[in-house]
Amino acid sequence: MECDVHYAKTNLSKLLKQAESGEEIIITRSGQRFQLQVVAANKPKPKFGTLRGKVKPVKESLLFAMTDGEADAFIQGN
Repeated sequence: MECDVHYAKTNLSKLLKQAESGEEIIITRSGQRFQLQVVAANKPKPKFGTLRGKVKPVKESLLFAMTDGEADAFIQGN
C-alpha cells in the first residue's frame, strides 16, 4: 500500500496493523518514498489458569499493618 504523509498520520493505527500482518507500507512525502517496516514480537497471551497450583495464599496476618513494636523490631533487624 502506498499513501502520503497526511493519510499516514491520520490512519497510523490502521497502517501499523497492516504492517504487522506483513503488508508492505510505503509512505510518500514530496515524491520521496519511505518504507514502513514493523518488527513486532508476537508474545503469546497467557492462558487462563496457567498459574493454578503455583500461587499460594497469603497469611491473613500479613494483610494488616504492623504495630509500632513490630515496626521498631523490623527496623532494628530483630
